[in-house]
Amino acid sequence: MPAKSKMSGWLLAPIKAWLRRCGMVLYSTPASVRAGWPSVFAFVEVAVAVAGYWWFAIHFETQKHLWISVCVAPLSLLQSKKSVGQDSSYSRSPYR
Repeated sequence: MPAKSKMSGWLLAPIKAWLRRCGMVLYSTPASVRAGWPSVFAFVEVAVAVAGYWWFAIHFETQKHLWISVCVAPLSLLQSKKSVGQDSSYSRSPYR
């Protein structure tokens, strides 16, 4: 395993300090997720995904991939623990 470079720590320290002052982190850790801090890499990931969707749609002149994701996303959300718990609380509602 290569030793960690002192240069990378020296270079990233001011960037990480500036991001903390802005209420952000460079990348997510369990502690930053608990604190609710967004990460720069998350923003980059979303931008790359949106750009990839647009590139695919324009290059192949289709929106099939968009319609597939629109139809599949609600099905995957139905399986989450939060949605399952939400469903059981609605079924016990006296107004139902």
